[in-house]
Amino acid sequence: MFAAFEFLFPAVPGLMAAGSVAGIVGAVRKQRRFRAAWTSGIEFEARCVRSYIVNTTTMRGHRPVSSSSHHKHVYEFTDADGQRRRFEEAGPATVFEGDTVVVRHPPGRPDQATAVPPGDRGTRAGARVRIGFLCIFTLICVTIATLFFTIAHKMTEPDDNRPPAIPPLPSLPSGPPPGFPTGFPTDFPDPPAPR
Repeated sequence: MFAAFEFLFPAVPGLMAAGSVAGIVGAVRKQRRFRAAWTSGIEFEARCVRSYIVNTTTMRGHRPVSSSSHHKHVYEFTDADGQRRRFEEAGPATVFEGDTVVVRHPPGRPDQATAVPPGDRGTRAGARVRIGFLCIFTLICVTIATLFFTIAHKMTEPDDNRPPAIPPLPSLPSGPPPGFPTGFPTDFPDPPAPR
């Protein structure tokens, strides 16, 4: 029981740290994909076929409050093989349906196309903030998991400073003590006769 407790208690912050590391890896891969698309990628013209706004609504008490919104676009382009491709991406509010934009993707990877400009400060700043937050969150989770593991380990290890155990009680007698008269009042003196 104690061995399971020792590893179960720090498992939750450990899993949270693992999820945070996965988020960091995803953000770094996305930045590398953008860099590969714009430094050595293939350029195409694409058309914005759909543009919409995504609102994020949170509840404050009993009323909903719109906290943030960002623009999403669906782009369509024809790749080098002549196939028509579509992808969806967040982008600037200045792009509308029907507009033509420049799209790039790494060689041989039209599925990784992007219309985000290479010098887009908002994208870079957002990625840095996301990676920084996830790094700090990972450190906090690892610290809490280590603390929980240490506490659980201290609770389960034997303690040599405990007082000695109470000795067992002697067993109770199962019959009369030795030398006790047997039989019913034969060995006792007779009571005095009445006068």
